Amino acid sequence: MILSNSAPACVSEDRGAALAAIRRYLMFYLKLPNYQNYFVEAGYEEEVTAARSAIERGDDEGVMAAIPEGMASDVALYGTEAEVAERAEAWEAAGITHLVLDCTSARGDRLGAAYEVMEAFA
Repeated sequence: MILSNSAPACVSEDRGAALAAIRRYLMFYLKLPNYQNYFVEAGYEEEVTAARSAIERGDDEGVMAAIPEGMASDVALYGTEAEVAERAEAWEAAGITHLVLDCTSARGDRLGAAYEVMEAFA
C-alpha cells in the first residue's frame, strides 16, 4: 500500500526564518474554506477562527500569526537539514511511503530552496 503526503518544506539554519517561510506558505491555504475545515477537523478551531478574523480585516500578518508552531509542524517540514530529515523519518515511521515536498525558502530563493531540501536527504 502506498500512503502519500504532500507537504511544504523549508531548510534553514535559522529555524525562526524557516518557520516564517512556512507560515507565509500556509497562509494561502488557510484562506481557503476547504482547508479551514481541514484544520478545524484536525483540532485547530481557535486558530482558524483567528485566521478568519484576520482574513476579514485583510490582515495577512494576522493570518500568519494565527498559525502556531505546532500546527506548522503537523503539516510541514522546516528547520535545519537534520531537523527536516528527522521529521521526514518520523513521517515514514508513521506509515508515509511517498513524500512529495513543495520547497520554499527562508531567503526567497525558490530554486535554491529545492537544493537546500535535497541536501537534507543526501
